[in-house]
Amino acid sequence: MTKLFFVRHGKTKWNLEGRYQGARGDSPLLPESYREIEELATYLNDFKFAKVYCSPIRRAKVTAQKLVANLERPVNLEADVAFQEFNLGKMEGMKFTEVAEKYPAELDGFRHHPDKYDPSKIEGESFEELFERMTPKIKAICERYPKDNVIIVSHGAALCAEIRHLLGVPLAQIRTKGGLANTSTTILETKDGKNFKCLAWNKTDYLKKKLDSTDIVQEGVMMKRAKQDEKMQQVIQKLIAKIDADPYDQESYYALGTALTEEKSFTQAEELFKKALNALNDRAEKTELLHYGLGNVYYASELYDEAIAQFNLVQDGKLQAQAYTMLAQSYYAKANYQKALVFALTASEKLRSATTLSLMGDCFLALGNFGPAKDYYQQALQLEPNDARINFQLGVSAVVNGADPTAYFDRAKQSDPKLYQRLKTRLNDVEQTMQTTTKKK
Repeated sequence: MTKLFFVRHGKTKWNLEGRYQGARGDSPLLPESYREIEELATYLNDFKFAKVYCSPIRRAKVTAQKLVANLERPVNLEADVAFQEFNLGKMEGMKFTEVAEKYPAELDGFRHHPDKYDPSKIEGESFEELFERMTPKIKAICERYPKDNVIIVSHGAALCAEIRHLLGVPLAQIRTKGGLANTSTTILETKDGKNFKCLAWNKTDYLKKKLDSTDIVQEGVMMKRAKQDEKMQQVIQKLIAKIDADPYDQESYYALGTALTEEKSFTQAEELFKKALNALNDRAEKTELLHYGLGNVYYASELYDEAIAQFNLVQDGKLQAQAYTMLAQSYYAKANYQKALVFALTASEKLRSATTLSLMGDCFLALGNFGPAKDYYQQALQLEPNDARINFQLGVSAVVNGADPTAYFDRAKQSDPKLYQRLKTRLNDVEQTMQTTTKKK
């Protein structure tokens, strides 16, 4: 069994400034990064390593050298160009905001749509080219060290893409889990060098650093806020200041974690909630609000089992009703409709709302009980008559019951045209699949 410990280099000057570094750009590690590498070494000293590999780019190589020097057991270090960062061509050295203005299509592809990323204009490297140089090297390492632990020190974008690729994640979804923090560790395990299991993702709980905005706001979000949402940035800065003033203020942690989740900064939100839980657990305080917030992070990240584990820890009053709602939604997302129905029913008993009632309708519809589905959607509609999704689902319910759905679909389209179009496209796909299946029979 090979275990691969993927480590992102320490934070650099350009990380702090919000600049792309890439394969040819580089900047020195910050002074505090050396201390954080020592903290990383303290964590890794619990393991014995057969080899350490690193990118030859200075920021990664210095991180690896400092790490090896602080490991208790001697281990050889080897630099390999296979582990260097993406070649980002003309984007290297530019600030995120500058890239957004000059290369918006390339930035959007790189950050959000890897399957559509075309780096030809910036003279950069594609995701496929990255996989071609990294994957064979990693498989060779697994073959050479079939029963050992190996450290690979590399870069944020390259590691995030390659690790998800090794795990079999489709290219279009490579970025959905968020990025990797500086000096973080992600651990994969494999028996054959072909099938990999993730044991830890973006682990940073060994670091003692104080939270700041560059730790918790990833580059895509920083760029977006700088250009479009200065008010949100100000809110986040105020919340960070409140946490600095009172490190045990649960409400501020929850508000900040929620803001990061809404901005899809899932990795940073997870790290924030975990640090808050560690701090408050030492004081034997109730932490259900933080567990609820962490559950929402996992739910938004589509890590439903992890979300369920967090929501199950919430036992407090009104918050419990919300946790039951999220448990229902998590089980629904896992296609466990019976269990989702149980939690949705419990949630609606504690907190009757359009959300819980429409969720009941969703569960009954998925289970093929169209009559009860229609009843619950109509109850939800009484509370939210202009809700586009509820109207659309009532239209679907009308279709399966042989009734006229026109009024519901028209109301959904009028309330939210974009949502209506997305739901309509999904419904068309389902209808086409059903027709194809029927023809085959």
